[in-house]
Amino acid sequence: MKHSSYLTALLLTCASSASAWQSVAPGWSAYAGGDNDTDAVYAAADDGAGNSYFGGILGEGFMHTGAETWFATTGYGRGFVARVSSQGALAWVADFGGHDNFYDEVRGLAAGASAVAAAGVTRGSPSDEGTHAFVSSMDPADGGVDWIVRIGNQDYAGTNGFYAVATDAAGYVYAAGHTSLSGQPCNVAGYQVGGVTYGTNLQGQTDAFVVKLAPGGSIVWRRYLGGAGDDRATACLVSPDGTVYVGGETRSPGWASLPSGAPGTDNPCGFLVKLDAGGAHVWSAFLAGSSQDAVTALARDAVSGSLYVGGRTLSADFRASDTRLNSHSGGTDGFVMRLTDTNTAFRTEWCRFVGGSAPDDVTALAAREGVIAAGGTTGSGSWLPRASNAWQGGKDGFITLLDSAGAVTSSVYVGGARDDALHALAATADGLVSGGATSSSDGWVGGGFWDIWSKDEVWGTAGDFGFVAAWAPGAAPDDPPIITAEPADVTVQEGQPAAFSVSADGTAPLTYRWYRDGQLIPGAVSNAYTLAAALLSDDGSAYSCLVSNAAGTAASRAALLTVTPLPPPAAQAARLIDGGNVTVTVTPPAGTMIWLGDEFLPDGLVLDAVPAGASWDSGTRTLSYSGSGTNTAVFAYTVSASNGVYELSGSVRFFLPAETQVAVAGDAAVVFANVLRSVSGTSVAITVTPPAGEVFVWSVEESLPAGLEPRNITGPGAAWDAVARKLTWVYLGGAGATLTYEVAGEPGTYALAGRATFGGPYEAVEGDGSVTVPEEQPPEAPAPDILSAAVMAGSFHITFVSAGGQAYAVQTNAAPGPDGWADCVDVTGADGVTAAQAPLCGERLFYRVRVGKSEEGRGKSE
Repeated sequence: MKHSSYLTALLLTCASSASAWQSVAPGWSAYAGGDNDTDAVYAAADDGAGNSYFGGILGEGFMHTGAETWFATTGYGRGFVARVSSQGALAWVADFGGHDNFYDEVRGLAAGASAVAAAGVTRGSPSDEGTHAFVSSMDPADGGVDWIVRIGNQDYAGTNGFYAVATDAAGYVYAAGHTSLSGQPCNVAGYQVGGVTYGTNLQGQTDAFVVKLAPGGSIVWRRYLGGAGDDRATACLVSPDGTVYVGGETRSPGWASLPSGAPGTDNPCGFLVKLDAGGAHVWSAFLAGSSQDAVTALARDAVSGSLYVGGRTLSADFRASDTRLNSHSGGTDGFVMRLTDTNTAFRTEWCRFVGGSAPDDVTALAAREGVIAAGGTTGSGSWLPRASNAWQGGKDGFITLLDSAGAVTSSVYVGGARDDALHALAATADGLVSGGATSSSDGWVGGGFWDIWSKDEVWGTAGDFGFVAAWAPGAAPDDPPIITAEPADVTVQEGQPAAFSVSADGTAPLTYRWYRDGQLIPGAVSNAYTLAAALLSDDGSAYSCLVSNAAGTAASRAALLTVTPLPPPAAQAARLIDGGNVTVTVTPPAGTMIWLGDEFLPDGLVLDAVPAGASWDSGTRTLSYSGSGTNTAVFAYTVSASNGVYELSGSVRFFLPAETQVAVAGDAAVVFANVLRSVSGTSVAITVTPPAGEVFVWSVEESLPAGLEPRNITGPGAAWDAVARKLTWVYLGGAGATLTYEVAGEPGTYALAGRATFGGPYEAVEGDGSVTVPEEQPPEAPAPDILSAAVMAGSFHITFVSAGGQAYAVQTNAAPGPDGWADCVDVTGADGVTAAQAPLCGERLFYRVRVGKSEEGRGKSE
């Protein structure tokens, strides 16, 4: 376990071409600090002209600047700022002890061509128990202080501090932090959320706040941020158009203008606020999950204009509705988000968690040309993706590089065998500069202006030492292949294609080689292989793929091919009837030796002649015929009959040599009827077709049983005799007609009977012989009115207008039925109002009430 009291200031500088900024590798390094007490670097900046700046605290007020040289702070000053060249040469170190700062520390830096802005925390006197926020402008040539502004309570009992600072192209300075001082003049209008005005005065014990200062140090405007709880701003960013973004941690609910989380005293949330150049509030939001979260860093990509947000979260459901590129790993994880400002709100492009199962955080971000560098501290071990070195144990700093889509291009652990941390990052003209802390004395620092571990550990007064290190960016390291989707087992029929595929990640180009039963398949060199036509001999073969690149190989699982034989073609026999002419078409399956067919004729149907090659059994009324081979055969015969409808049936047996029998499909009814009845629901139609010859008059009688009444009667000469219960039609002439009527009556099935005459004997009306009057369905009750709905005690409570004794079902769209809803609980209604309770089924669900029991409820009641 690393010694937790050893913490050190850290500065990392990267020097190489921006176009190759896909990885970082260590170069020179040097310690920064004194021999006793604790030193730390909390801020880093770059002026774009080859000069980098880092600031923090010197615990004993001393810093090694060379083999025989020292820097000592003035008076009680402990905060410092230093300038270093891109080659690591120390130009100057300065402090604020001569400007009435006491036991101060620098927490934020911003550098321009003509000034360096420093911000932090100081005491008002050596004995002061409270703190003041301070911001200063320094001469980049020698570190001279041009001006310094302090904000704090006059009684020295309050708590104030700046933790981030930014500058714009015109030299204005923006400092963000927290304050307990009320009544500060703001020079900006407040904004309202829920009827409460925010932004112009202190709301809680401490509020986050941001201050804009002119190049000469005068305050232009201030803005309180937060609510009734404790709030703190830890990140600040100014875009080229003057828009100000502020991020931090809040324990105050209700003050954000955009719908978001619900922070509390024990459940802080990260926050992000947008202000215009004049300090006016544009929008604000909580960035949160269900546990503790904070925003600690902001960065902006100059090319795309995208906003990047970094921080830490204890919430596994942090930003659960956003596009999350990976899962929360447990404990406190760092995170990086890419946002697009849509003027009145923002859109999350992606969120990536950074960390393992132990506490991890992201404390700094730097963006350039579509690449985002995230830095922080990890105690989780070897989780860092694409790391170029090994985790040393305990706590290490880290840098991880992400592309614009959030993919990790490379990473590096920062530190040695003891505890190390990384606090700050800044993009430079050549690469990257960063700052942090280390307590590691195991020789990983060397080649800089001070590379001797000189902390006095014998007397127990040693603290953390700082170091400065160069990191050379370069191309992303090669990743060996990883199989991401294995080839699946395949089952096909004989003659069908069989396709196998594999998916793999790794540095391109990836090479694919497919194997069958361990033998290389020539020409199979893509991520997919298809066997054009599987044979029965291929059944049981195993297919696998070997994926390789310059960094290594990965072998897939062996996928099993199962080939099933083709089924024999289905035997077919179909009948076609045209009047008294019957035709049966027989299609034998492959392999048929002989086949035998039988047609069964009902009584009353006369076979006019026995076809050649067939036989007739009058006892069983069976007409038998046969054939051989697989050619399609047609068997025809004719029948005749008196008035009636006759049903044919038949079958064919095929010998392959095993016997297969099929029923003859197709037409079955032979109709020899002049008058034919058809029933559809409660509608009856009688079709009259007079026989050939001279017909001068015909009539039809239809007898209806008691309880059945005719309606809507049509047809020539139609008449209804209610006493005789007969419906008659009479037509003078020989033409046919269709007679129709509808029936009504008590529910039930009724037999119909009828007869007709065409000037001679009566003949029966053939066809459908009964009609059914259905039960009348009661009118559907309307859906009840919902009176209230709420989630209480882990369940859904609903009240609705109801009728006593009526069955109701509460429905939800959790597991939709055919109409998009499913029953979840049955309820019997009370007179007037019914209250029901249903289980909670998940997020974003709806509930409703319908009349009637659920299907499950109906089954139970029966």
